[in-house]
Amino acid sequence: MRKALGVLWLSALAVAVIAGGRLAFSGKIEDWNDNMIDEMTFVQEGPWAGNYDVVQVEPLDMSRAEISGNEKGKAAAEEAAGQMNGWCQKAIREGYGTGLPNVLGENEEPSPGAHVATLRWRCESIDPGSRAARFWVGFGAGHSGVTLSGSLVDKASGKELATFKHCRVSGKGGAITGGRYHVILNQCAVWTAEDVGKMLGVVLRTKK
Repeated sequence: MRKALGVLWLSALAVAVIAGGRLAFSGKIEDWNDNMIDEMTFVQEGPWAGNYDVVQVEPLDMSRAEISGNEKGKAAAEEAAGQMNGWCQKAIREGYGTGLPNVLGENEEPSPGAHVATLRWRCESIDPGSRAARFWVGFGAGHSGVTLSGSLVDKASGKELATFKHCRVSGKGGAITGGRYHVILNQCAVWTAEDVGKMLGVVLRTKK
C-alpha cells in the first residue's frame, strides 16, 4: 500500500526499476517494481513485449466492492462507486501512456486476427476514512483508500498471464480540500489506476 500524503503524483511512461540488475517477472512478488504494485503474481513467466497488438481494458467490476466508513462516509463512497469506472478508465490510460501495444478505447473492438491482451479488473474496496481526522489531526490520520485487483489475460486462449492487487491511500487533504470524501476518493482511485496502467506498460513493453 502506497501513501500519498497530499502529494500530487504525475503520470508518466512506466519505467522498470531493476533491482540487482533484473526485475522479476515470475512468481508472486510483494511491492513489485519498487512498490509500483502491492502484490503481483505472474501465472506465466513474463514479460511479453512484442506478443500483443493491442490491450483491451474491460469495464471495472464494482459488483463486489466493499464499502466501509461512517454514515456520511459510506454515502459518499457509494456515490463515488458510481463514477469509479470512468475515473479509472481515464487514469489507467494516462498511466500506460503512449506506445505499442495500443490500448483500445472503452467501446472499441480489436481488429480480426489481432493478438489481444485483456485486462479484467474489479474494485475490491472503497474506504472513505474519516473526514474529521483528516481535517483536524492530519499527518495521515483518517486516510482513505481504493483497492483494485484483477488479471491480465491472453484473449485467444483465455489463459491468465498475471494477477495483481493494489491500493493507494491518501491521508491528507484538510487544508486543500477540506478533507472532502469525494475529492479524496477520486484521488485514491486515480492514483491506483494510474499505477495499474504503468504496470501494464512494463510487462507488455519490457523485452526479455
